[in-house]
Formats: sequence, C-alpha cells, structure tokens
Amino acid sequence: MCKKEIRELVSFALSDKANLHKKVSLGKITEEKAKLIKEEIEKDVENAEVFLDTSAIRHILNNHGSIKREEKRGQVAVNIDDFELLPEILKKTKEITYKGKNSLNMDVFELRYQYNDWYIVLEEVRVNKRGNNIFISTMYKIKGKKQ
Repeated sequence: MCKKEIRELVSFALSDKANLHKKVSLGKITEEKAKLIKEEIEKDVENAEVFLDTSAIRHILNNHGSIKREEKRGQVAVNIDDFELLPEILKKTKEITYKGKNSLNMDVFELRYQYNDWYIVLEEVRVNKRGNNIFISTMYKIKGKKQ
C-alpha cells in the first residue's frame, strides 16, 4: 500500500458529494495479530486484508478532526496526513486489545501506537461469505507522552 493511494482515497472521501463507497487495502494482517485474534475470538483471519474505506475516513474526520472539540476531550485533532501513517501503525503496533462487539455485532480490536502523539485505531473483524477481513472503523490521537 502506497501513501499515494491513501491520499487519493482521503481526497475522494472529502470531495465526494454522492457519498460513494470506496476502499483501499492497507495490506495483509500480520501473523502475530492473526494469532491474537484467533485466541481472542476463535476466528481464523490468517492472510486477511486490512481495509480503509471512505466511511471510516469521513467518520474519523467528522468526529476527531476538529481542533476545538478534540482539545476539550484532551486529545489532538486527526489531520489528513495521519492516514498515511496507518500502514506503519498496523505493521508496528504491539499494543492490541480486544474491546468486545460493536453495535453491528462485529468484534473490535484497539491498536495503540506512539509516533510523537499516541494513535488509537479501532478495527472491526468482518466475517462473511466474501472472506474474513479487517476494516478500520475509527482513529483518534492523544497528546504524546510515554505511558
């Protein structure tokens, strides 16, 4: 996955008035994360792809992209450039926690990664007839200090 494709998808999500759905693959899940997911929820996601889609981009920027709103929460606003860090976050994150089911009954995992600020990424496991895949559902940032 190259940064150019991510940048193009973010640009499309922000400019699209018809609310069309597009996605890009951020690569295959790591073997370590696939093993953790299998231990937690007993679903085999080995070789599953991780996707970022326009719905997630819109959600993230609408809910975590306002400087004023995020400051009130003690967080840092997500900006367009942050999406380009997702492949690195997915590859290098060691802090992965099972968070339970979301409102659509999908299993959710939280990834915590520090790159100056702390990046918190929530992923949902989607199991269906087209295969098991992982989708980014949200991302937010916390002011960076070692925890």
